[in-house]
Amino acid sequence: MSYTVHGVAELSGVTIKTLYYYQKIGLLLPEKIGTNGYRYYGEKELLKLQQILILRELDYPLKSIIAAMESEICPADRLNGQKPLLLKRRQQLDDIIQTIDNTVEKLKTGEPLQSEQLFLGVNTKEWDVEV
Repeated sequence: MSYTVHGVAELSGVTIKTLYYYQKIGLLLPEKIGTNGYRYYGEKELLKLQQILILRELDYPLKSIIAAMESEICPADRLNGQKPLLLKRRQQLDDIIQTIDNTVEKLKTGEPLQSEQLFLGVNTKEWDVEV
């Protein structure tokens, strides 16, 4: 099955402008361009877009994403490599939510805030090293 640029944009939630830009920089090329000028994307391109969007969610710069997409790593292995980073991010977000809940509770009850508890989960230096 093939999708037009409009279909891919609707399906993935990215803008048409983003898809055109990804084509312009060579990151995501359409499967084919019809005689009418329409761009058509197949399953292979959708899978590649999925990987690109996951890396964008992990705050990878486009240069790094381009390098990753050009590597010899198969898509399944690339996705498996992204999963631990996403799990780590989820844990970090859970920690931040817990920190917020604890702080709000202490503010409501008037209990003293413990300074070492105020910043749990917001230390992004460790995250930067991972990425």
